[in-house]
Amino acid sequence: MGLELFVGLIQGYIFAMLTLVFGVMAVASHGDHDTHAGDH
Repeated sequence: MGLELFVGLIQGYIFAMLTLVFGVMAVASHGDHDTHAGDH
């Protein structure tokens, strides 16, 4: 039972990290593009 809980926590952590990284990349890429457009 403890191992199942541990595996579940690891899966949740990995999913959260991937979601966070994808979201940050999407926002940073979009924001960076808008910033350059405003500078020129």
